[in-house]
Amino acid sequence: MVCVSCIVIFYQAGKYLREAIASVFAQRYESWELILVDDGSTDVGTALALACAAEHPDRVRYVQHEGHANRGMSASRNAGVAASRGEFVAFLDADDVWLPEKLASQVEILRDRPEAMMVYDAARYWYPRPGATVEGEYGRLRRLGFPPGTLVHPPDLVPLFLGDESETPGTCSVLLRRSAFDRIGGFVESFRGMYEDQAFFYKLCLELPVYLSGEVTSLYRQHPDSACHVAVRENVYDPHGRSLSQDVFLDWLAAYVADRLRSRDAPARHLPDAVKDELLCRLGFAPFHRFRRLLRKAARRAPLWRRIRARLSRFRDKVV
Repeated sequence: MVCVSCIVIFYQAGKYLREAIASVFAQRYESWELILVDDGSTDVGTALALACAAEHPDRVRYVQHEGHANRGMSASRNAGVAASRGEFVAFLDADDVWLPEKLASQVEILRDRPEAMMVYDAARYWYPRPGATVEGEYGRLRRLGFPPGTLVHPPDLVPLFLGDESETPGTCSVLLRRSAFDRIGGFVESFRGMYEDQAFFYKLCLELPVYLSGEVTSLYRQHPDSACHVAVRENVYDPHGRSLSQDVFLDWLAAYVADRLRSRDAPARHLPDAVKDELLCRLGFAPFHRFRRLLRKAARRAPLWRRIRARLSRFRDKVV
């Protein structure tokens, strides 16, 4: 049995796909399988994936939706996991790459910490020059929010993500147990593009312990054809303020948290009252920016995770 199932989804990403695949084959850790999920591509990506699967039938499989349909990122990742056989699952978008120590480092972490259901690290933003490969220009690291080496218990990551969505894990930077994926029900397929990763990570971090690693094991490519850049151009996403896609996500999150709060043993019940109140207000379309301002005001006084918890500790625990 293979240890890690590497899920690479792709749609019209033929000019990047070969490099992503090469970064999987370059892994120092060798017990892996590669699932290439075609989300209805009409470019060279389909031919590349089929050729790779034919050349490496013992390690690589090609998956597509019925009728070569385009169903979005969430449905494609779910299809990849459904076809997988590994104990652990890792995701790599077709325009990103892993560094050679990625799987070895993160498998060791989860082996050594059986209580951790997922590990992630600080992916590095990557701005490759035209024609460059992984020697292109590197940018800053994504922020972790907690000190590296911390095992964070649910739901402590959720207020952090709400305060700054850029601290949500990069999809390419995670490794999780297949049992954790199954437990939370996978990706939310109504999110085809923007916030599809955040919906998944909120679900997981509301329920399960997560380990934050100090390693850097992946490069998060920045380019004008990415889902985020396209959403900005189409005015459905604003990385610096409110947007339609953010409102859709927050309404979904409010409904999801409300549902989880009905279970008395759910970790979501231990969210700070301010978080619960503001999320539940979403069901009545109340403004969300008041909580964002509260977090920013608290952020000027102490280390980030302590700032949030200290500011929110004023609120008495209530039963919702």
